[in-house]
This record gives sequence, structure tokens and C-alpha cells, in this order.
Amino acid sequence: MGVGPNDPDSLPRDLAGYVICSRVRFQEIYDGVTRELPPVNGAGGAARELFLSVVLGDDLTPPANDGQAFTRAFAGARAEGWLKLLVGRCLESTVLDRKALDLMKPAQPKKKTKTKTVLQAALDIAEGYTDPNAYASGLLRMVPKICLVKARLKGGRSTQGTGFLIGAQSVLTAWHVIEPLLDPNTRVPVPDSHKQLSVEFDYVDPLVGQSARANVRSYEVVEDWLLEHSPCHDSEQLSTKGMSSTLLKEAGIDADHLDFAVLRLKGSPGRDRGVVVLPSAGAALREGEQTKLLVFQHPNQFPQRFASGTFIGFFGGGEPPARLRHRANTEPGSSGGLCVNADFESVGLHQATVVDASGTAIANQAIPTALIAARLARAFQIDPILDPMWSLKDTKEPVLGREDFQKSVWRLVRGEKRVIAVRGQRRMGLTFSGRILRSMLPTADTLVVEISADEIGRDAAKLAKLLLERCGGKLPDGESFPAESAAGTTANAWLRDQMLPDLARRVQGAAAGKPVWIVLEHLDRHDVPEDKARELLLALMGAATDAPFMRFLLLGVKNTLPGVPADFIEDDVLTWPVTADIDAYIQRRCTANNVLMDTDERARWVTTVMNAARKDQADQWQKAVDFLVENVHPITAKKGNG
Repeated sequence: MGVGPNDPDSLPRDLAGYVICSRVRFQEIYDGVTRELPPVNGAGGAARELFLSVVLGDDLTPPANDGQAFTRAFAGARAEGWLKLLVGRCLESTVLDRKALDLMKPAQPKKKTKTKTVLQAALDIAEGYTDPNAYASGLLRMVPKICLVKARLKGGRSTQGTGFLIGAQSVLTAWHVIEPLLDPNTRVPVPDSHKQLSVEFDYVDPLVGQSARANVRSYEVVEDWLLEHSPCHDSEQLSTKGMSSTLLKEAGIDADHLDFAVLRLKGSPGRDRGVVVLPSAGAALREGEQTKLLVFQHPNQFPQRFASGTFIGFFGGGEPPARLRHRANTEPGSSGGLCVNADFESVGLHQATVVDASGTAIANQAIPTALIAARLARAFQIDPILDPMWSLKDTKEPVLGREDFQKSVWRLVRGEKRVIAVRGQRRMGLTFSGRILRSMLPTADTLVVEISADEIGRDAAKLAKLLLERCGGKLPDGESFPAESAAGTTANAWLRDQMLPDLARRVQGAAAGKPVWIVLEHLDRHDVPEDKARELLLALMGAATDAPFMRFLLLGVKNTLPGVPADFIEDDVLTWPVTADIDAYIQRRCTANNVLMDTDERARWVTTVMNAARKDQADQWQKAVDFLVENVHPITAKKGNG
């Protein structure tokens, strides 16, 4: 005889399937109930067993997993006659899905009906049939893009939701998740709110022996973090149970009230993980079609989950309607979750549960992402300082690490600094730093010139002439730079007040108004004589007033830069490659070429590349690059590109 859903033999196991919290949280609730109960057999009897004791098997073996632990706990409570109390307390604490109530109802006797045995039948049109390879591929693509959104509020309180990447630096979530960080009158972020908001990726159930948080990657948000948003409608008042259907004003719930927010992160995780493409018309849902949906979410701050359910229909004013409803399971914390169809195309941003007058859930509600996509203008803008380059634009050679160097370049571009001093030994990437710089800065907008340390010499006038010529200019016939002999002042005053302004004016004219980057190469090989030419260079580096358009990249510098203000200088100290450099490169290449590679396989390749690099201690960067190009590039190339 089969076991039905209300069969007492299966009840503890079935209840365990509805638990939506960690084992530690469940233990707190279980032990709290046991302490409220009288001792076994009344006063003077034995104390009741606590969770860690009751979940041991008859042979004292610990439970193999959470499901077995919860099953044994429910079975123990049933044996002692307080199962209903435990279930009630779990429901009050929102650690048990409310559908568990159906399991507690007495089983109804089945009516005898005439049946006909058939070999097969399609009982659920929406569920259909699933290609396991396509399903596994879809999950692998979606999971890395989902994040837990955390807002820390005053008084130690917090609010959480779910979000997902839609751009290299942008996450989409529900507006009501971040509403507590907004001014209630202006609906703009309150001062310093960026310090209270963060997102976490890879908060997923662990492998054996690991914590669920073992591989979590957290990102803060930038100060101006709210890129775009749209509030929910005033009638969509949220409670712990959900939104009341009796209060919802359907006509007002339109495209001006889409309950979404786009957050800008301090970093570009979308380059590593890929992004969720907001839908085209082909991904749209249609009223009356029985369509299966998946909702990716972090219910109750739990590690990432997804739930399957059926699309019910649309709700709200406007055309198309501004809400869709579905039957996939969700909980507090699921707001902002990603709804996808069977092809893993985005169709909705989960919003909330809709309840009737008695508080019973009747549907879950989401915002069609097609409507959100039509409202976005700034969501996909890139802040280059937060978006490190991982291959050269011209040759496609790998750029491993060097994120700090790239950030330094952007600080100079923005005028925050004037000089980057790259320090390190040969073959660590000194010359490659200049190539990275050229790849980062568009030639149409920037002039980059190189001068070798052995060309600097001693004479300031000769160096000035060389600088001007490298910038594409020349002294007109009969003209010269101001001569020190005719200056009638001290050498320092002549250099500062006559030579430097004259050179800066001529260079700016030759560069046609472009910013000018002077790259001084081979400073590790040649010492620059301590004479007027060196003093002119140092003066130019510090000339924020006379030469504000000039920047300097010093490759292989060994000494300090006397006379240049310390706050003008960015130091960049080179090191040999580390595993994080290789891992980030492989991950970004896979994402760019739409190649699936799981974490374990990527880790094996990282180890192999590092081993190959360390075979030549004096040339590790080049060995790593050579191995990547020869062995990893072929298996991570775009289809059709070899």
C-alpha cells in the first residue's frame, strides 16, 4: 500500500521537507519548547531530551544531513505527544512553510472509484518534460548571478532581500528592500547609507565539511549607489504575512510603480559571473498559458534556493499589466528574487505574497522584467575604475592581476594624482605596465610618449627639446627655450619660473589639448644623473598649476622623488602571480565566451597554471601567460573559434 501525504508513518519526514531554516536555528526553537514542557511522567520525572540528543540514531550515530535531523526531531516530539506544539512554534517563528498545516489534518477516507490503469499520462501541462542537460546548464549559469542583499539599519536591526546581476557593476532588487535607507520625503538615499548596504554572492549550501559561508564573496556599494528605481504602489503595504488582497488598488498599480531598484557595486562581478539578460518580447508570458516558472531567492536569509511553480496570470493597471502572479514557494527575504521561464529567460522580479482577509496566501506576485527593462537608462553604465581590464585590446594577451595598477591609472585620469611609481625587478611586468596603460587610454583622447632613462641626460634644454619632439612638436626656426645664462636669477628660479612654463605651453600646443602621459622606461637599468634635466622632470611632476594636463608613469623607479608632493604619487609594487590572479582571468574568459566551467575544474586549471609558472622563478608571469594561451585558451574559446 502506498504512503499518502497524511499517512502517520511519513509525517515526520514530510514535515522535515517544509523546514526553511538552518539546523542551528531549528535547534534553538526545539530546545526552547522542551524547556517549557513539564518533565517526562510529571514532577520528579526525567528531563526531556534536547535536540542534539534526540536526533541521534538508535546506535548513537549522528544524522547524515539536515533532513534526517529534522525528521528525528519531529518523530521524537510526536512520540511524546507535543508535535502540534512544535509545529505551531515553528510556524510562529517562520521556519516552517505554512503548507505544513495540510499535513497536520486528519487523513480523509478515500472514496471507491472505478479506475483504469494506463501505462503513462501527462498530468501537468505546465510542468512538461525537462532536458536534464539543459536544466543543469541553466542552473550553473543562474546561481552565480544571484545575491543576498543586506541593509543594516539603526538599533541593530536589518532587512534582507534577494538581487541579481544585470550589468557588470549593477544589481537589480526590489525597491521595498532598500526603502528603509531612503529619505521618506525625497526618496533619495540618506547620507552615508552606502555604509549600511552590501550584497553577497555564492551563499549556497556547502560541500561536505564546509560552512555555507565558506566561499561567500561580498561587495559594498558606491557612495552614489542608487542608479535607478521605481517605488511600489501605496496600496501594496507589506506585512510579515504579505500584501493584503483587500487593500490592493489594481488600477493604480501601473508602470509608474514597479517596485525595483538598481544598485551600483564597488566592483564588476558581472564580468566574472555574467549577467541576467532582461527579456526580449520572445520571453514574455501570455495570459492563459500554463507556464512553469523558477524563482531564485534567499528565503529567510537562507542559503540560495530556487522554487518551481506555475504562472497564474497578470494583475494591475496599464497595458501590459504591471504585475504577474505565480505559485512558486517564497518567504520573507525572497523579495527581489529572479523569476525565469523553462528556458531560463528572465520574466519577473519577485515582489511579495498576496494574502486574503484571513491571512492565507493566495498567490505570489512579481514585476515583469520587460517593464523594468524599458525604464532603465543608467543601469548599464560602467565606472572604469571599478572595471579592471583582463586582456589587452590590441593583441588580446592576458592581463593577470594588476587591478591596483589600473585603479591608479584612473585616479590619475581623474586628476586625483599625477605620478605612478612602479617598483619591481625585471620580468615582473615593468614594460607590460606601459602596454596596459596604452590599452586603457584611447589614442583619440590621450597622448602617450615614451622616454628611456638613458635618454634623459644632464641638460635641461636638451631634455625639453626631446619631450617636445616626442609630443609631435618642434621649436620654430630662430626660437629656443629660455637660457639659464640669460635668466638673471638663481638656477632653481630659472627652471621653475621660465623653463618649465615655456615647455608646458609648447607641449600643450603640440598635444592639441589632449592629456599627455610621459612614460619613463628602464629606470631599473639606468641611473638618472643628478643634474638640471632630472630637476626639470621632478619639477614637471609637481607642476599641478603650470602643467595640469601632464601625467607620469615611472617604470622601475628605485628612489624617492624629492620635491614632488607625496599626495601626487601612487606607488605600485610588483609581485609574482598568485592563484587569485589566475582564477579571476579564467573565470572572466569563460564568462566572456559563454563557456561553462565549474568551480572544481577551474581550481584544477589554476593549480596547473601556477605549477607551470613556478618552474621558472625569474619569469613567472610569462610562463603563466604562455601556459594559459597554449592550454586554457583552446578549451575556453567561443564555439566556432577553435
